[in-house]
Amino acid sequence: MPMKNLFFRWQTLLPVILTGSFILVNFGFYSSRQTLIDGDGDGYYAYLPAIFIYHSVDFQKFIEDSPARDEKYHQPHYFIQKNGVLFNKYTCGTALLQAPLFLAALGISSLAGLEVNGYSILFQYSVALSGLIFLYLGLYFLRKLLLSYHFREQVIIIAVMAVVFATNLFFYAFIQPSFSHVYSFFAITLFAFSVRKYFTEGQSRMLLLTAFALGLVALIRPVNLLVIVAVPFLAGIPHPAAPSPNGEGEKTFSIQWMEVIAAIGIFVLTISPQLVILTLQTGSPLQWLYPGEGFDFGHPHVIDFLFSYKKGWFIYTPFMLLLIPGCIALFKRSKFELVSFLCFLLFAIYIFSAWWNWFYGDGFGMRPLVEFYGIFLIPISLFLSLLSRKTGKIFAGSFIVLAAGLNLMQSYQYSTGILHADSMSKRGYWYTFLRTSGRYRDILGPEKESVYGIMTEQPLIDVLNDFEQNYPDWIKLHETDTAKAHSGNHSLILDDSRAYSFGYPLVISDTLFGRDDMYAVFSVRYYEPEENAARGAVFIADILDDRYRSLYYRNFKLKTIPDHVTGQWRVAETGFRLPLLYDDAHQIRFYIWNKDQGSFYLDDMEIKIFTVVPD
Repeated sequence: MPMKNLFFRWQTLLPVILTGSFILVNFGFYSSRQTLIDGDGDGYYAYLPAIFIYHSVDFQKFIEDSPARDEKYHQPHYFIQKNGVLFNKYTCGTALLQAPLFLAALGISSLAGLEVNGYSILFQYSVALSGLIFLYLGLYFLRKLLLSYHFREQVIIIAVMAVVFATNLFFYAFIQPSFSHVYSFFAITLFAFSVRKYFTEGQSRMLLLTAFALGLVALIRPVNLLVIVAVPFLAGIPHPAAPSPNGEGEKTFSIQWMEVIAAIGIFVLTISPQLVILTLQTGSPLQWLYPGEGFDFGHPHVIDFLFSYKKGWFIYTPFMLLLIPGCIALFKRSKFELVSFLCFLLFAIYIFSAWWNWFYGDGFGMRPLVEFYGIFLIPISLFLSLLSRKTGKIFAGSFIVLAAGLNLMQSYQYSTGILHADSMSKRGYWYTFLRTSGRYRDILGPEKESVYGIMTEQPLIDVLNDFEQNYPDWIKLHETDTAKAHSGNHSLILDDSRAYSFGYPLVISDTLFGRDDMYAVFSVRYYEPEENAARGAVFIADILDDRYRSLYYRNFKLKTIPDHVTGQWRVAETGFRLPLLYDDAHQIRFYIWNKDQGSFYLDDMEIKIFTVVPD
């Protein structure tokens, strides 16, 4: 068979490319990964071991019995206590789509006498394979969606390959497949395809498929129901760019109310698993699943959302800049389609950028938009299809190749710790740009943790050690030094023989037990005689019981990024939300650990603890 014909055999080409990528990621670059269920993905997945292994929708039993879980002070952020029941703030749609391969792993493990805890290697790769399958299904319906616009097969292949390799869909399909995004991509693309076919061909079954797809969208991630705003764009104005293959034009349709009622029934049936679970957990099928979190519609971070080095969409997924010429192409095709598309795009950006944590914590790039890439590809494909001059095709092709190369490079950087999970900055971005060496791994430190709410102006606790006298409440490990000082005449030197600073043991009083509304800010002045002498130093916060056993331990880099500054006093500061304090906690010990044993000075150590009140 000629190579050209083989290239266009979609059913053969796409599975081979995706499977090859799956093998390279999991058994090539990362030498057989052992952990693929982590972060937020662990929360989405948790329904499966909780229900099928621990036989409960109260996640307290899951927390207590599962050997894969941490102690109570490390309780994952996605478990919420309400009315004496621990429930999952993430909905069950992702787990539902992962369930077939999970059950296969469960059956194989049981028959083979393997460990059945939901987190052994078979379960890890059941999730990875689920991500691969739903990526393929999403791309399958994406091709059908683009064909409904009568784009040429060459354009569709280029567009689909670009959305896989030039966007962070690659990352969430292959590197973090336990997250919800690849499943939402499938569900939303299926929805877009069925809406398009329903309005252009008027087939009753497409309305029913639309209802099912929309139910999946809600079941996986309810906020993605905003895809409904895209319906006018997807419906469009019937005017095909080219005749359909059978020679017929696009068909009109009329709404049948029995079909609408059936569609509503299918939607409710699709989301019913979550309604049943919530009823069993809380007694009510309707709950706000994100207590203590919310939107700030009056102050959206639109510019940060799109252009910041922290997580900016166009910074980490520059391929989507092709939406600009895509919108110009839409304008030439149909002003209605342009306006309806921009209404959807801008509304989505506004909603997602108004979330309190606008950068969405750990993750590569602006992840809440990944699921909508199928819709975004429509104007981009239109732009590509209108390219006629050779120079334009070369420019567009080169841009896509460069965007793909950058995306794959940065996906690798993120997964190996070169890019920070949630605290990238302009300096950090360019310091690590295109770096792959091991010496750049985990070199960037975090910023202060974001918090939903407002910190009180006056701290609940405020202690300062300027090293000018002996403070009886502080743990003094060695003598101060007079060679350098930021304030007064004394400072503290850390070097290869003095690894720890003075420590402050905050004794936890009865008034602090049961509280989870406290935020700690730990700051210090530091002076480096040589470049990056304090690079390995970390702030420590350690919650201890009355026998001085650690219950909760956090560390944060003193320097967030290496630099060439020496001979100056500078400020280092970190901040973090304290966990819920139980009655077995005795004290919180704050100190600085000089892990790399460089030689540098400290002065004016200060710990403040604030109360966080709802906004």
